[in-house]
Amino acid sequence: LINEYPLEYDSLLRSGPSHPWAKAELRRRHNAEWRAILATVPGTVRDLGQVKVTAEEIVEFARKYDPQPFHLSESGGQASMFGGLCASGWMTCGLAMRLTVDNYLSHTVSHGSPGLENLKWLKPVFPGDTLVLKHSILEARPLRSRADVGLVRAVWEMFNQDGERDSRLSATTKPGSLASGLRAF
Repeated sequence: LINEYPLEYDSLLRSGPSHPWAKAELRRRHNAEWRAILATVPGTVRDLGQVKVTAEEIVEFARKYDPQPFHLSESGGQASMFGGLCASGWMTCGLAMRLTVDNYLSHTVSHGSPGLENLKWLKPVFPGDTLVLKHSILEARPLRSRADVGLVRAVWEMFNQDGERDSRLSATTKPGSLASGLRAF
């Protein structure tokens, strides 16, 4: 399944560089590979962090990308069905992406994503809300054309501070291996 990967690093550690820094670097790479493998096991659920939403961020995003009245001002929000200033759903997607990169993708090798599906904004996000991102692996398999790159289908769910689900989406990503030939899927 993993092409003798740990043995390769064990032999490098035994016969390779003797300098403590070089050994530490090899161990760091070894641990990163194993984190990448474990991160793609179907059924794995992880908390990818949290972010507190501010009114200033909501308005700044809305001015640039989604200038609807309920995203631009408190008065515009009060005049809407939301009853107050609320974040654009696209902003919540951006926040989820940032948490994913900071707490997951930056520790793996990523080859992008072929797309999203089933995106739903279930509750409005208001200033002061703290959003928590949960990431659940549904499926992981190698690409037919490249064994060192996989397809991982996952569900991202954002919850507010009260445990209410704000948004849900399914995404497919294409992780790869740091070591050529490693079959992590």
